[in-house]
Amino acid sequence: ALFQADGTVNISGASMSCSVRLASSYTELLKDVQILLSNFGIFCRIKKRRESSERMLPDGKGGMKLYLCQSDYELIIDGSSREVFMSEIGFIGDAKNQKYHNWKKDKKLNQTQKYQSKILEISYVGKEAVFDTTQHDNNTVIFNGLVTGQCGEQPLPPYGSCLLGSINLTRFIQHPFSRRASFDWDSYRKTIRIFTRMLDNVVELNGLPLAQQRDEIVSKRRHGMGYLGLGSTITMLGMKYGDADSLEFTEEVTQVLAVEGWKAALALAEEKRPGTDFTAKLHRHRRKCCAYVQKW
Repeated sequence: ALFQADGTVNISGASMSCSVRLASSYTELLKDVQILLSNFGIFCRIKKRRESSERMLPDGKGGMKLYLCQSDYELIIDGSSREVFMSEIGFIGDAKNQKYHNWKKDKKLNQTQKYQSKILEISYVGKEAVFDTTQHDNNTVIFNGLVTGQCGEQPLPPYGSCLLGSINLTRFIQHPFSRRASFDWDSYRKTIRIFTRMLDNVVELNGLPLAQQRDEIVSKRRHGMGYLGLGSTITMLGMKYGDADSLEFTEEVTQVLAVEGWKAALALAEEKRPGTDFTAKLHRHRRKCCAYVQKW
């Protein structure tokens, strides 16, 4: 309805190009539409067409009157995104749809498009808190037109490579979906220790193609260990996801993973020697690190 009311099919004078446009004086409205369209894979730009000024306009009484008018903006869809828009959304009325199809007839259309916008300025606006957020329907949220979930990525150094693994928490549930349901903490701790050694063994059997990659992974011996199936595990234990008891369980299962992983890593460093990049640091901070782990 929005495009039907204030949208147009704009065809160039020589009929060589065509774009779908939405006009408005409210840039925030156009930005919201831009974000919604991005979920369809539709790339569009917003351009300022006219500055705010006084204009002579009909006064509704047969005459003309000077009015102060706001700035005018247009949201512009062209290229392959225009094809997606017309295929997935289009206009309610037939006239604008037909105008586009008449232009499109017998034309060989470009199937590619650059999804780029020019950055006009990067300005420091101060330090602010950063929050994780979600939409409860599908555990995602739209940020700047991109659909994303609760995922954080750590940038790797040059020639760095990922070595990741996850422990399935549901395997440690005893008597699931019953009043006797419980979590086997001893088996969980044992698995963490074994899994830490397994991932460390992969460091030596990495099979990476470049010498720089092999040097990087061996010198730091980094790996990433996590868990999966948290939501299912909470349900199998008879808890509701997000309730106080489920949050307490989540905190404990995460803390145990971290602390047991640290203990196993320290034991491996004693056995195999630490990565060469950390040898000096380990000797300098060893007492502090061991004291911290012992506290747990």
